[in-house]
Amino acid sequence: MEVIDNFVDMESESGTLASGSSTPFKDAQEARARRREQTRLAQRRFRARQKCKANLEALKLDVDPSPSWFDPNAKTISLADSVSNALLSHMYVFKTSEAMWAAYLLSNWLNVSKSQSRASAGKAVDTAGMSSCPENSPCDDGMEEARSALSDFIQNTYASYIQSNTSEQAKPIPSRPVLDWFRASLAVGIALGLPNDELAKCKSTSQIKYHWNQRTAKSFPIPPNMHPVEEQFNTPHGLAIDLLPWPETRKKAIVAIKSGVIDHDTFKIDTVFGRDAQRLTCSPFIIHGISKEDVFSFEDFDENDANVAMNPENWECAQTWLEKYWFLVDEETVKQTNYWRSQRGLPPVRIYDVDL
Repeated sequence: MEVIDNFVDMESESGTLASGSSTPFKDAQEARARRREQTRLAQRRFRARQKCKANLEALKLDVDPSPSWFDPNAKTISLADSVSNALLSHMYVFKTSEAMWAAYLLSNWLNVSKSQSRASAGKAVDTAGMSSCPENSPCDDGMEEARSALSDFIQNTYASYIQSNTSEQAKPIPSRPVLDWFRASLAVGIALGLPNDELAKCKSTSQIKYHWNQRTAKSFPIPPNMHPVEEQFNTPHGLAIDLLPWPETRKKAIVAIKSGVIDHDTFKIDTVFGRDAQRLTCSPFIIHGISKEDVFSFEDFDENDANVAMNPENWECAQTWLEKYWFLVDEETVKQTNYWRSQRGLPPVRIYDVDL
């Protein structure tokens, strides 16, 4: 009987030791679980703050659609003079294609403000009984004058764009108007069904899968080369990639960014803005094939622009962009670029010391 009691005591002691030895392991598990929960909560709070910030920015844009640097005083100078002075005095900001983009922003601002000016025209009356322009809003009688000023500005910018896109001397081609990246990407984006607020933000993450699934039989027809590839649906990437007309380039760019071969932000800046030999900001692409009449179109969406921009045969890549991202393009893309360069009197782009 005494032996049995001793055996029971030994079992209870060993059980106590075993349970005591497992306590640190359980504590570590609980600590890890608490840390994971804290991390999840922190991530939720961060996403909530980012969403709140984005909503505030969108609200601010809705309240004040005018560019921050553009402040016309319609009581002292004409709207056309305001447009010209604002753009010319900020040319150090708007280099080549960016100046074109500024003109398009102003055109959109004029369209938005037109309805506001009409609504306020009857209420805004000065001491002499004459109707005056609402503050920071163009008058109806200055609308055509402003459009004329914008057309002149775009025409002048087109000439400087052709000269600044490359360091070599190109022969003038006034009979061949072109699109730059900003106008082409806007037309392609709208054709694909992307919202204007996403297109206006260069930092937007692509939502192409959602918007592509919303397409119907009445949607704008899209050529096969612009249909999204599998990587565009399955891999997060920047919206600018969706607007390129080469499916293989879109695929390679997404894979290269995901694997760390190229930096996402650097590729986005090079693709949207580009760099020429003098380190001046300019569009890295020229899109040929647009008619003279369409150059001065101020419509939100132009079908001709979209059809021209979605055709890869119309695209000419800047030499600096091709030399940096040659592994993303195929031989046909380089050949097409060299064709358009030859039309402008420029030598062909050479890769591996071989003319393509």
